[in-house]
Amino acid sequence: MTTNQLLAICLFFLGLEERALLERRQPLARWARRQYERYRARLNQVRSGESDAVARSYRPARGMESPGVAP
Repeated sequence: MTTNQLLAICLFFLGLEERALLERRQPLARWARRQYERYRARLNQVRSGESDAVARSYRPARGMESPGVAP
């Protein structure tokens, strides 16, 4: 994933946590915080120059491979 995608996911989970806390939905807020921390760690890894393990294992949909790659 790109840094922009990871940042957008982090912001989504922070917003979800905030809304859940306002609505007194504690389990959802805890889950959203855990997801935020998970994606924030991945964002920090990508920003520090480490390759993203998920990006390395990404397989494009059939027909979307780069030219010259055998299916």
